[in-house]
Amino acid sequence: MKLRQYAIGTGLMAMGACAQAQGSVALYGLLSTGVAYVSDAGGHPLFMADSGNLQSPRWGLRGSEDLGQGMRAIFQLESGFSLKNGAAGQNSRLFGRQAYVGLSSSAGTLTLGRQYDAVPQFLGRIETAGNAVSVGDIDNAFNSFRVQNAIRYLTPDFGGLKAMAMYGTSDKAGDIANNRAYSFGLDYERDGLKLALAHTTLDNPASQDNAAGAVVGDYGTMFKRSLDSGAGVRRQRVTAAGGMYTFGKAQVGLLATDTRLSYADTSDLRINNYHLNFNYQVVHNTYLGAAYLYATGKYSGGQAPKWQQFTLFVDQFLSKRTDIFLIGRYQRAMGDAPTAAIFGYPAAAGRDQIVVTTGMRHRF
Repeated sequence: MKLRQYAIGTGLMAMGACAQAQGSVALYGLLSTGVAYVSDAGGHPLFMADSGNLQSPRWGLRGSEDLGQGMRAIFQLESGFSLKNGAAGQNSRLFGRQAYVGLSSSAGTLTLGRQYDAVPQFLGRIETAGNAVSVGDIDNAFNSFRVQNAIRYLTPDFGGLKAMAMYGTSDKAGDIANNRAYSFGLDYERDGLKLALAHTTLDNPASQDNAAGAVVGDYGTMFKRSLDSGAGVRRQRVTAAGGMYTFGKAQVGLLATDTRLSYADTSDLRINNYHLNFNYQVVHNTYLGAAYLYATGKYSGGQAPKWQQFTLFVDQFLSKRTDIFLIGRYQRAMGDAPTAAIFGYPAAAGRDQIVVTTGMRHRF
């Protein structure tokens, strides 16, 4: 009897120790859906249900455990999905948005897994503040793809200044540059001012013989094939810089990105995107915003496509976690650009496209 009581007591003590060691785990998510009108979708007007027309739906788990001496174990698992049909996003991955584990201390944070590169990490907030994504999201500021096999280090905050470096391995023996990625950036945020600079390089991101590399499946920019022969991207380099300033009830942001694509057929393309956005809090729960996007490109063959896009939006919060919104976008293709193509919607048959979306967003 005493042996049995001792065994039960020992078991309870072990369970208590495990419970203390678990630390904290939080469930979170975001739902965003509504309807959209597209003036020209391949030559015809379109009225459609729309999932993620303000932010992409997601749910996730994040947690940490105190390891003592100022060190913590951390993790994050985040899944994207469509509210139209419940299907998993990011090419049907279970945790396609983020999936990593790591250590954090006063010396910084080291994480391993599927993660964001420095461009969306440091500059994505400036772009999405105006609800105007770069043409084809060619600079990845809107997170069209993530980096797998990634080892990422984030420095501590030094008076508002942080730096990040990341390397995504190819995982291919004897060919370390076949579908690898590396990225680094700087971010400064203090007293209403945010400044950021970032760079990302992808080597052979559309690799046909390395399905285990750094960028797989969700690399889908509209410029992933060369204009001359349809060859895939051999190298993509993105450099981005931007700033945002909040003063009183107003906020203004400016972002510039330079993307260079080198194709397997030796041709190349360079596209510069310039964003200007302005937001204003009309009353405590209502925000108005406007954004202007100008994109200019140059192919090695001489073609020079250009686009302009204007965005107006109103966002009203019904509570801290729920808001409703109305967004209007107009894009004009110019130069050698044959068609308008507002990101996230079917491309137009002509040079002009209007997209009007309305819906609601809820966070939990």
